[in-house]
Amino acid sequence: FASKGLHIGPIVKVEDGRIGQKTGRDPKKLIWHDISKLEGKVPELGEMAEIKYARGVGKVEEKELEKGLTR
Repeated sequence: FASKGLHIGPIVKVEDGRIGQKTGRDPKKLIWHDISKLEGKVPELGEMAEIKYARGVGKVEEKELEKGLTR
């Protein structure tokens, strides 16, 4: 399980109280997060997630959706 660092990528597996996140180029390598050690909204399968650890606790960053048109 992850316990430090910043992890950004899609959630590709959810099982047994943990979520698997794809963060690198290797399609077989996942970072696993213990759901009980996450703060914030737990990301769902298929969602992009940014999870930053401090003192063994992962904080899930919630991004506001942009509104309006951009060019």
